[in-house]
Amino acid sequence: QTSAVLPNTNFGPILDGGEGSSTGSFPIKIWKGDTSMMNFIGPQYFVDVRDTARLHVADQLLQAGYHVRGTSRSKDKADWMVQLFSSKYGENRFEVYEVPDMMADTAFDESVRGVAGIAHLASILSFSNNPDEVIPPTVKGTLNILKSASKEPSIKSVVYTSSSTAVLLPEANKEITVTKDTWNQKAIEMAYQPDPNGYVVYGASKTMAEKAFWEAIEQTKPPFQTSAVLPNTNFGPILDGGEGSSTGSFPIKIWKGDTSMMNFIGPQYFVDVRDTARLHVA
Repeated sequence: QTSAVLPNTNFGPILDGGEGSSTGSFPIKIWKGDTSMMNFIGPQYFVDVRDTARLHVADQLLQAGYHVRGTSRSKDKADWMVQLFSSKYGENRFEVYEVPDMMADTAFDESVRGVAGIAHLASILSFSNNPDEVIPPTVKGTLNILKSASKEPSIKSVVYTSSSTAVLLPEANKEITVTKDTWNQKAIEMAYQPDPNGYVVYGASKTMAEKAFWEAIEQTKPPFQTSAVLPNTNFGPILDGGEGSSTGSFPIKIWKGDTSMMNFIGPQYFVDVRDTARLHVA
């Protein structure tokens, strides 16, 4: 039998009774204020960071000792993230690259350079009922991250954040069995009917994007590991100090009497955003 183990930066108990060697010495050095080696080895993980789930993925990666490089359409609007994570984990652990258009063929080339892993959580969350505004950029952005990853030999793993809507649209009090071969074909059909629901269009975009993701993997057989996470509606701690974004803002809106979004998307399965983030990091 043959096998290969591809570890990244290793941390854990130090058996020599001292400060450790190689990467084992990094935590003690950082605790003493010496971040030179971490600055030297550079970013270790790439993640799109804008909404609640993405922030939690970045937060858990930082907790695990990684350097994290995030992307945002506007770097200026992401300054608060740098300040947030710098205050929690120290300077130079988190940085942001600007990616104004994920449909550009080389959109992610620079931002993934030198990283060990990618978590692609970016999606179109406008809930527009125009499928042409939502589906093509979601699919193209997903394929672009794979293209950029294939050019970068340092990458060991790519995690794609799909959605449970790629499998089904939740229905109250109905038991549904799903398998790895289950796809939400119904959402795709409904998305192209006259005046579709924006949530259905979103589901169609995630269905088509994840399908494209696995088809590209099958065709190109990249050297890195690939996986997909399919969460549903995420609730949990809001890290930005405000009212949150995406589904993270729903509880506060409901508390204020605004139930429009919950009425719009209907009954859901609820997930703790920290569990969703943990799946990405695992």
